[in-house]
Amino acid sequence: MTDQIGQLPEAVRVRVHRDLARRQPTEYEPELVSSLIDLANRLLELGYREESLDTADEAVDLSEALTERFPGSYKALYALAMSNLSAGLFGLGRVEDALAVIDESVEIYRTLYHDEPDRRADGLGHALTNQSMILFLAGAYERAYEAAREAVELYRAARAVKRGTHTRKLARALRRMAMALRRLGRREEALDAARRAVNVYRAGTAPDPVALDEVVRTLSNALAEARRDPEGHEAVAALEVERRVRADNAGTDLELAEVERDHAVLLDELGRHDDALEVNRHAVELWRRLGKAYPAYRERLAMALRNRGSILSGLGRHDEAVSATMEAVRLTRFLVADQPLRYRPDLALSLNNLSNYLGHLGRRKQAMANLDEALSTMRSLGGDLPETYQEMLATILHNYAIRSAALDMRAQALSAAEEAVALRRALADRYPVLFRPKLADSLRVLAARLQELGRTDEAEAARAQAQSL
Repeated sequence: MTDQIGQLPEAVRVRVHRDLARRQPTEYEPELVSSLIDLANRLLELGYREESLDTADEAVDLSEALTERFPGSYKALYALAMSNLSAGLFGLGRVEDALAVIDESVEIYRTLYHDEPDRRADGLGHALTNQSMILFLAGAYERAYEAAREAVELYRAARAVKRGTHTRKLARALRRMAMALRRLGRREEALDAARRAVNVYRAGTAPDPVALDEVVRTLSNALAEARRDPEGHEAVAALEVERRVRADNAGTDLELAEVERDHAVLLDELGRHDDALEVNRHAVELWRRLGKAYPAYRERLAMALRNRGSILSGLGRHDEAVSATMEAVRLTRFLVADQPLRYRPDLALSLNNLSNYLGHLGRRKQAMANLDEALSTMRSLGGDLPETYQEMLATILHNYAIRSAALDMRAQALSAAEEAVALRRALADRYPVLFRPKLADSLRVLAARLQELGRTDEAEAARAQAQSL
């Protein structure tokens, strides 16, 4: 692994700048910091999270020392290094640390922007977009929206002064805003932001194909949730733009694998399961090849295999869905052994999916065993889970309440149903549009479990509440 990292172009640049900085520190230490930031980003992209964090830490230490030696200078470089560090911290599951670091980066950029708005708008917009991403993944959707909205306003103002600039960054901020609005149940606003993101890319020159794929996928999700474009025509038209860009800008296998993976998921969501399966097949082949060169890519191979299981199950090919998902489980177990906090939720999700597919085949005991492990895996993360993981735990408990009842485990089934309702009720209180339908589903399952135990009045009350939602 050390040899692979050492051969990266970014690592070579770090070695060159480190040598130059030893001889001429004043001139080359800032260059070294920039090279370290680039290397940290590349390592994070490749899945070398510990190494990325160490590199980002060094960039922060060096840039902070520069600000102390040269007061009034290099604050922007330090803020950039802090933003980079926050991504590394989040990659290792250190959410609170990541939020504290990105908040500091944003505040530094705010101070710089106040003094030099034209020069510092780009840096503040970039930090706000990163802040929005971390807040979103931590479940703080309102704050994520506000950060993205501010970034959008900054980039718009900058583009009004100089047309055609900040295309990719504006589209990225719009995408983040759309994602947060979806979670807040503001579907029409989310759809508008997603459309604008795609249009910004269409109007730009030489767009990045991977980034364009991201905004197209966000548009598709927004269209679905706003109940527009039921046949998928607008989403597919946008997707075809992305695919032409892909053909015109042939990049690396990594870029193509990212695009094909998300393209397959999009086609599956649009009900085009056969097309999705073919695209996913190619994505799996690419990730398999990349995983042999860089073991860190096995995480993404596991994700593509998990997606493959979902597509196959949608086609009724449950045996094949089980095979694909079992491979995803095996790969994820290796990842958990190395970084348990990071990958346990992925393992729980794959086990939950595997349980569903086994259930379709009538293999109830195996389905229950996998669901048991999925539940214990989520419980091992501790009690104070981010909302994203609370949602996953609620889904697993909901399924547990159904499968355990089928095996006549009535007490366990009732307990799981009650806990699923409690979790989904809390989520529905905050995000009613998203979670009330799921809460209603869990209330109906709870009613069935209560009825089985002869608690008819309580069962009727749960059914009535589900009906009212």
